[in-house]
Amino acid sequence: MLKKIINIIIITMIICSTYTYAVDPIVTNPSDDQGKQESSNSETQNNTSNDKTNSEEENTGTGTNEKEINTEDKVQEQKKEGNTKASSTVSTLNNKTTIKSNDANLKDLKVDITGMTPDFDEDVTDYYLVTDLSVSTIKVTATTSDNKAKVTILGNKNLKKGENTININVKAEDGTVKKYYIHVTKTDNVELANAELESLKIEGFNISPNFKSNIYSYNLNINENIEMLTIVAEPQAENATVEIEGNSNLKEGENLIKINVTAEDGNTIRTYKINTYISSEIVKIEEEDKRPALILIGILSICIIGLGIFIIIKNRK
Repeated sequence: MLKKIINIIIITMIICSTYTYAVDPIVTNPSDDQGKQESSNSETQNNTSNDKTNSEEENTGTGTNEKEINTEDKVQEQKKEGNTKASSTVSTLNNKTTIKSNDANLKDLKVDITGMTPDFDEDVTDYYLVTDLSVSTIKVTATTSDNKAKVTILGNKNLKKGENTININVKAEDGTVKKYYIHVTKTDNVELANAELESLKIEGFNISPNFKSNIYSYNLNINENIEMLTIVAEPQAENATVEIEGNSNLKEGENLIKINVTAEDGNTIRTYKINTYISSEIVKIEEEDKRPALILIGILSICIIGLGIFIIIKNRK
């Protein structure tokens, strides 16, 4: 009797295992079929290309020569008639297409007054400078990376008391425009014009580069879904005020957060920027169908319990 029960358990296990393997889907590799299809398409395209080449080679003789002769005849006729269009046609046939540069970066930016911050970087577009009331004009020297780019400087003359903005517009050869700014504060009290931050921290995250009061642009990468950051920004001047923009309703992708610091004079403003990129890509792991395994475990458990009960009853007898 015990042997029959063991045999039944073994047969049941074999059936359950077979069922489990039968349920698992057979995954085919679509790249194989795609590869075959691409190979077939490639052969077809090659055959077509060869036929077309052969056909063109057969028809080359007279057609091309006639076209060249006709073109030359037209040019000669236009020249005889004094038509300037002839030279234009020849130029179009002979000239090669040239690609114009889109480089609208500056290689260097200087002013004739000390104190401009931050240090120049072609990717940094905003700079700051504090002067006294005696300064009415600032000489700006802007050197382009590409010698074919052109620079236009506006707002560096007749500076007024308070905030002034000097615009440096760089126009590349292909028309691409990039703008740099120098924010000039003209004041009789430099201490009241202090709009620098003493510290800048984001709870749970680190900005790049490390914070410095004269660096105004930072980067932050976040790999999770988040709608708001906890930002702690302390100004150097006790009576300066801080306002944070763009820190709510953060979305996936690029977000720009601004920390605007207004000095005690009420005019001088420094803007610190945090370029925040949020990547909320969640890797979706498809859970395997565990039902066959659970069924097998359940059957084995029942068989083991039944076998145990049978052995206990038999021992009692």
